[in-house]
Amino acid sequence: MQDLLTVLYNYVQENRAGREQKRAEDWLRANLGPEALAQLDALWDSQSVQDDLSQLALFRCGIGLGLALAQLDRFAG
Repeated sequence: MQDLLTVLYNYVQENRAGREQKRAEDWLRANLGPEALAQLDALWDSQSVQDDLSQLALFRCGIGLGLALAQLDRFAG
């Protein structure tokens, strides 16, 4: 079941959200001047760094939660 959820999640991210974002970015690139395009690129770079940090934080929280649950299981057993 977990594999199915992962596949569905990835499909939605790549095909639904990704297409809408790409369409919006293409429109912006076609309608912005050079200075605004540079700002758009800077925005995307900043967003990418923020996304990476968020993913790392979520990963660390997940690991911490897993360790805490393992400790509870050890004490309960």
